[in-house]
Amino acid sequence: MKQLLAELFSRHNYSETLTEEFSLFVPDDISKEAYWLVVESSPRTVIENQHSWLTKCREIYRNPAIEKNTSLICIWPVEKITDKIISEVHATEEDLFFFKKHVLYHTDAEIVSLNERLGEGNVADLILNSVNNPDVFSSYKNSLGTESWEELIYRVVIKLGFIDIGEGEAADIEGLYIRHREKIRSTKQPELLSFIESSVLDLNVDGFDSAESLLKNLVDKIAEAGHEVKY
Repeated sequence: MKQLLAELFSRHNYSETLTEEFSLFVPDDISKEAYWLVVESSPRTVIENQHSWLTKCREIYRNPAIEKNTSLICIWPVEKITDKIISEVHATEEDLFFFKKHVLYHTDAEIVSLNERLGEGNVADLILNSVNNPDVFSSYKNSLGTESWEELIYRVVIKLGFIDIGEGEAADIEGLYIRHREKIRSTKQPELLSFIESSVLDLNVDGFDSAESLLKNLVDKIAEAGHEVKY
């Protein structure tokens, strides 16, 4: 995954500085003050080390803008995408200290699926040719929860807001995602809504014979996770 992201950054005119702990990507155009720290770790490690990483970024690239204009991508390999994983992702991305954070979680099966689809091709070309393709989007919707390459590339596009997807501005997707997260954070119980969101996305709707049984399953999950509805 680190190599795939490096290809994307290179295609979008970023240069990489590699350290023992992370990679720092800096735009070739010095007038663009948007920097990206990429690390492969758990979200917990990100929270524990983010202050020292920012200090090292300032040492590597001595520009005052790096302190406020650096986003962090946490590549997080997971065995299985579960409710607990998604909740940890949301909690980390909602941490406002030091960096704007994006957790790019993935399974081995998703990487295998993506590499099989890529073959000898380039991931940047695959994204450009696929993300606006109605057939690919339909396949993505139908394959949710199956650890497909389609799920992974849409996740990458959401996390990396600078990606040029051809039609429209790349920031449109990122902006939509940000507004969505802000809406959730502004509610009385943001953790509960984040949990419900992740649970709904992971549900196999075809596995329920009625709306009532689906809702009962969701209510049971909320209770098992220890959330209390206070509305």
